[in-house]
Amino acid sequence: MNNKYLKTAIVLARLMQLGYGALIVLFAYLLLIPALGGAIPPELQDAGNKFFYVEFSNAREIFSNTFNMVFYSLRAILLIVLFILSLESLIRIIRSVKTINAFKQETIRQFSRIGFLMLICFIITLFDMSTEGNGYTITLSLEIQYLLFAFLSWILAEVFKEGNRLWEESQLTI
Repeated sequence: MNNKYLKTAIVLARLMQLGYGALIVLFAYLLLIPALGGAIPPELQDAGNKFFYVEFSNAREIFSNTFNMVFYSLRAILLIVLFILSLESLIRIIRSVKTINAFKQETIRQFSRIGFLMLICFIITLFDMSTEGNGYTITLSLEIQYLLFAFLSWILAEVFKEGNRLWEESQLTI
């Protein structure tokens, strides 16, 4: 099947993977700053009249101490890796649709894998941890979109499983 929308979806997914890879480099750099005894670059602290600026919603909390920088950077890297793996599964699903092999076991596994990866993302983002003074603060954060994506992926896996069953039955019919 030669569908321009499917080709576009694959290209966009690959571009997203590249963008996420760049974010991994940024967060790895943030992890290395305290280890190397360096200061946070001004580009990450204040927009001012700069050409490039990265804004974090809770930047004061993240950059307040080494523990917070390491915790949030490691969590971000882990989430980004999970997103890249999910995008890879999505690309495989799109390719199976492109080759008219959508209702195969491999597609069902890929949808289930996306659901599992999104469930892990939900669990990872469930708790925020930071240090303030001499103590630690743990807050509950319900990032419900990851749970929603997980459920949608599992529902699609079941739909494709039924499609697979019907396809296999049709192959037995003469």
